[in-house]
Amino acid sequence: RVNLAVTVPKLILLRVGSATGTGDTITWTGAASWNTNPSPVTDGNNQAADWDGAQPSINLTSSTNALAVYAWQNSGSDATLTFTSTAFDPAGGPTLANITVADTALGTGTAIAHPGANLGTATAQNLTTNTLYSGTWTYTLGGTPASWAAGTYSGSVTYTATTL
Repeated sequence: RVNLAVTVPKLILLRVGSATGTGDTITWTGAASWNTNPSPVTDGNNQAADWDGAQPSINLTSSTNALAVYAWQNSGSDATLTFTSTAFDPAGGPTLANITVADTALGTGTAIAHPGANLGTATAQNLTTNTLYSGTWTYTLGGTPASWAAGTYSGSVTYTATTL
């Protein structure tokens, strides 16, 4: 008689962003524009210009707003992908609901949907056992920047994959 035993470790793997392990930062930088003559106004104080009184606009741009995402697990039952977030600090600026996230497939594995259309509310996504997921999540900041107080706002999002 021969008794056989095989032990397979339970793994749940999740990577959002680069492989540095320190987290990625997505930064949006604003540039204001308004109707003025001469246009553009040069940097400095007390520059003479004729402003027409129209509401200025603030355009936000990001140099990097797309992150690679990978997940895999072998628990024998579905895992759940979700996130928690901390609100922007200080108050008076954007909200987490102003940031929408679009997902696209990477070409290998099954596309991985972001757990929510925006960062304001998480919607759990199932991760099937032994399925390789991969994709790109693209973060877009919306809202009305001209209505926000001047300042630097910061918040964070922590993604978690769990299984029983």
